[in-house]
Amino acid sequence: MEGQEKRSQHRARALKGAKIVLNSRHSTIDCLVRDLSEDGAKLKVEDPLNVPESFELLMGADESLRRARVIWREGQFVGVKFE
Repeated sequence: MEGQEKRSQHRARALKGAKIVLNSRHSTIDCLVRDLSEDGAKLKVEDPLNVPESFELLMGADESLRRARVIWREGQFVGVKFE
């Protein structure tokens, strides 16, 4: 099954600035949203090991805030599922 799509929703390519929000909204980590769907996203971060297992994601100009949980890490990328 290698290479087979596992997502339930199609992800659209994106290039949006975002922030990973931590510590009761007192700290942030800058990131780029590279792929986005209704139920998750692929984020590019400078140091993925600093990204906690769950956090809030503040996205784009509309400043929407979504609760997210890490489901995979690879290189500078982190895959998250929205809760």
